[in-house]
Amino acid sequence: MGRKPTDLEPWKETIRKMIKEDNLRRQDVLEWLQEKGVDIHERTLNNRLRDWGIHKHVKSDDTPELRARIKQLFFSTQNTEEVILGILHAEGWTIEQRRLSRIRHDLGLFRALTREDRANIEEEDKKVMATIQTEIDKGEITSYTRDGLYEYFRAHEIIVSRDRLYELFKRQAPHLCNPANKPPVWRGPRPPRRDKTAEELAKPMAKPRPKKQRPWMRHNRAPAASPPASAPTNTSTRAQHSTATPQTEENWPINPVLPDADSDDTPQPVGKDTHSSNTRNDAAAVETATHGGTIWIRELGQSLQSAWANLMTQTATLPATEREAFRLQYIQNLTQATEPFLRPVGRGAYVSRELQDMGLRNGIAAQTTGQQSEACFGYE
Repeated sequence: MGRKPTDLEPWKETIRKMIKEDNLRRQDVLEWLQEKGVDIHERTLNNRLRDWGIHKHVKSDDTPELRARIKQLFFSTQNTEEVILGILHAEGWTIEQRRLSRIRHDLGLFRALTREDRANIEEEDKKVMATIQTEIDKGEITSYTRDGLYEYFRAHEIIVSRDRLYELFKRQAPHLCNPANKPPVWRGPRPPRRDKTAEELAKPMAKPRPKKQRPWMRHNRAPAASPPASAPTNTSTRAQHSTATPQTEENWPINPVLPDADSDDTPQPVGKDTHSSNTRNDAAAVETATHGGTIWIRELGQSLQSAWANLMTQTATLPATEREAFRLQYIQNLTQATEPFLRPVGRGAYVSRELQDMGLRNGIAAQTTGQQSEACFGYE
């Protein structure tokens, strides 16, 4: 014995109202029935609607005014059929997309060539070219782009594809497409290579341009050479500096002892001097340490690290505000003095990698403000 059929009679009027008046889909009706505890298949609902005579059929309008409006929208704009349908619905017309397509075909408004037109394509081209010549004689067409020409003829109710219309326009009026009478661009294969004459072969060949060297790039660096022997440090001077207690700007003898690539002589500290003289001495030492386009980065970094340690010791007893002012001023002066020598040699990035390998970023740069300290030691 089969399952008892589901009784939908109590919901008949509600279902009819949902479909005819509320214009809901059948899937919406099935979901609503499931919420009410009635679980049926879509085929069952279709059978009940057919038995009740409930059809979701909308009678579309078909009037001369509607046909005129469809023709106007088709020619005056380049909208698709879906856009035209939306405009008609917004204006209050009752029409379905299938009815719109049928009316458009009845009016002869095709977006592509029909089979009859393709069979008589030459005659159609002659008609279009005659129309183009008529518009040129009227003075309506002087010079148009591809899109502008298509929009002009579309507004005059002439249906031709854009590329085909432009090709016919070039055949009918080439002077309007190329007003300067410029020679056409050669699009074919290249002509064969011409053999050199005896005079050209007798000319001396040009010297090849030397390859541009870029010492800051890894593959263009010179082979690593052993750095020169470290210069003996002036311990007595450093000890004297470490024991002294600076009280003013003039009593601030902080000078990095930088390595010399050409000799073993140790650059002597300047002694008591201002910030500017100290940094000028630092710049001179950096210039001296530059040898053959390569700077001894590690020796320079160790010297700068020693100088910074001395500076921290010398200014430890000063008030916090004055101590930070001294350190920041020294960093700025050293940056301005050493930047012209560091950047041409290492381009900043090379110096940055070498100093970072030494841990200088963690030692010196971390104790200062990030922007000034990185600029001081050549970071990019």
